Amino acid sequence: ADLAEVECGFVYDVTHLESVDSRGIDVALMSNPQRVMIVDAQLRQACTPIATGIADASIECPAGQHPLFSRPPLQVNLQVDGQEMTLFNNHFKSKRGGEVETASRRVAQANFVAGLVDGLLQADADANVMVLGDLNDYELSPPLLRLTENGRLSNALTQIPQAERYSFNFGGVSQLLDAILLTPSLNKTI
Repeated sequence: ADLAEVECGFVYDVTHLESVDSRGIDVALMSNPQRVMIVDAQLRQACTPIATGIADASIECPAGQHPLFSRPPLQVNLQVDGQEMTLFNNHFKSKRGGEVETASRRVAQANFVAGLVDGLLQADADANVMVLGDLNDYELSPPLLRLTENGRLSNALTQIPQAERYSFNFGGVSQLLDAILLTPSLNKTI
């Protein structure tokens, strides 16, 4: 038997779509097929006036605009134990090249994802939506504040005690750059 199956009791399913990231970095979802049924998955690319240097044949941007994501959010519509959910798995622009120089990209990416969540919540105020991944920014940064404004989403990781709340250690400093953001109806079930 596969080692993962012996240790976990099952083998994960992987939901993955290839992105255009020049370093080969993609986002994916690993799920337990005994509890999770994947309905569909798609990459959600957008356009921006910010010169990103990204070439992505999957989207035709208007003149003067460019693809926003090198690693577009992976939208996965799924059911967990029969409960419908939409998940957006993200890996926002890194701070490589400077925090100030890259901040506008992360804010634009957060604005786009917030718009996707808002669309789902307008269609169903009780929609179960999760936005997660490496957002490459801190809890009180403009991108995370944009995603959580007006109670749209809340960060489940803030329930972890402050001393233990980190996902990255750089130069001995522990930082939380990842997030698990939940809509109010989903937050109630956890």
